[in-house]
Amino acid sequence: MKIYKQIGAEERVKIIRMRGEWKSVRQIACVLKRCPSTISRELRRN
Repeated sequence: MKIYKQIGAEERVKIIRMRGEWKSVRQIACVLKRCPSTISRELRRN
């Protein structure tokens, strides 16, 4: 059984900051140890 962990406010700030630095979705995912699809989905929501 998999346990899912929601993205917190701190991670959202990191995602936005890294995206502002022109980092790719894959690079952000690697740094945060998340799936690229999770990062992509979060960017689409905001």
